[in-house]
Amino acid sequence: KLDPYKRVFDFENIILNDEALQNSIFLIEKNTNTKIVVLTTSDYFGRGSDVDAAVEVGNQNQIGKGYNGIILLVSKANRKNCMQVETKLEGILPDQVCSRINKTGGKFFKVGDFDGGITQILSNLEIVLKDYKNQEEIYNNQKSVESSQIQQDKQNLSWLWDTLFVLIASLLRNIFLQAAIII
Repeated sequence: KLDPYKRVFDFENIILNDEALQNSIFLIEKNTNTKIVVLTTSDYFGRGSDVDAAVEVGNQNQIGKGYNGIILLVSKANRKNCMQVETKLEGILPDQVCSRINKTGGKFFKVGDFDGGITQILSNLEIVLKDYKNQEEIYNNQKSVESSQIQQDKQNLSWLWDTLFVLIASLLRNIFLQAAIII
């Protein structure tokens, strides 16, 4: 089990500044409402593939359970990484987008600069996640404005019906008064 309060798990001792990466991740989480966990490994924790390892770690630690979650698995031996996103994020981070983001760290990993590669990947993730969050806020604001407009329209209609009722009642009263005079 991973410590739920940490975000960087450098099992291979390849990250030079865990604390700086962790602080970057916390800032991204604050800005995007997405939990990101970075793990380093040499053998994918004995699993057959990077994807299997990332999925298993995510399931064991409930990363993404009840919130948006991303696991970034970095392999020292293979000098590459794998990103697994929680199901709710697959719409904004499909495999093609994750692959492009992963490739931005590749040039750093090839020369052994794991901090640089992870930082580059995190920066690109933040851009995509912030854009999504901004779009979501715009959509929610539009819904709020539309809802306010509907409420205003209902109030206006209510006023119109009340006015119409008073006019009809007044008209009927006048008709009955004239009918009473004739009789």
